[in-house]
Amino acid sequence: MTKLLGVVLFLIVTTITLQAEDKKIILISDVDDTIKRTHVLNHFTGGPFINNDFVGLNVLYKMLVCNNISKDQRLSICHDIIYKTTFQNIKVYYVSGAPSVVKYAGSLFVENTQFPKGEFYHRPNLKISTRDFKITQIEHILNQLDPKKKIEVLLIGDNGEKDIEVYDEIVKKFSHTKIKFHVYIHMVYATEGDDKEIGLKKVGNQIPYLTAVDLALDFYSKGWVSKQDVIMVNNLVMNMLYDDYQKVLPAWVKCQEFIDDYKMPLVQDKSLISDLEVYFKEIEDVCSGVSRW
Repeated sequence: MTKLLGVVLFLIVTTITLQAEDKKIILISDVDDTIKRTHVLNHFTGGPFINNDFVGLNVLYKMLVCNNISKDQRLSICHDIIYKTTFQNIKVYYVSGAPSVVKYAGSLFVENTQFPKGEFYHRPNLKISTRDFKITQIEHILNQLDPKKKIEVLLIGDNGEKDIEVYDEIVKKFSHTKIKFHVYIHMVYATEGDDKEIGLKKVGNQIPYLTAVDLALDFYSKGWVSKQDVIMVNNLVMNMLYDDYQKVLPAWVKCQEFIDDYKMPLVQDKSLISDLEVYFKEIEDVCSGVSRW
């Protein structure tokens, strides 16, 4: 029986590896206020916690990494063997501006909330600015890539501090390469008005998202995840909206600007948009102040 299980596992690993040969994606993600409810502009009040993720993003990240595995196997296999097989084609990095003195909180957060495993980088000390650290570290990651191959790089951050500026500079620095960048910004702060917590406006072709559903829909439009994946993420978000909305949209998130400016990506399957109608209506009500349950 042990030998049989070994053979089956080998076949699964081999199949995943072969299927992933045509997929060259690098995912570089920030942590605080991007995937973790940290509230950076209010003294990192959520920083010490390791279970305060924005609902649905962990599943979406795994669906991206495990896109070549059948739906029934994805969530379980992704947590076990995927890291040894497809990471030569879909690799995950977490680059956080949090200082190294709290690095264990970041890595424990990723593990505890079941985001895909990846290489984790923290700012080594407070003498180095977040901006300089992130630019240097991301440059180092990208310089290891094969310049002859066409690679898609996802840069995912938020509008709280430095990500918008850092990612814009990275895109410009590597404009001469074959890298195709996709920059996503979690718009959790207002960018104008009287609010004391003012975030930054996105620049260029940076794509905004508010919840995991928005991000999933854009991933689907690019063929990185399936319709079923988007529906799964939507169900997670909607269930939590009705149960504990703070895990989707904390009270400190200001999102009316996102609603006003949001442009839905073009998707071939129009029925998916119909499936998400309730989500968009609920989010619009929450952001406009009509409902906070």
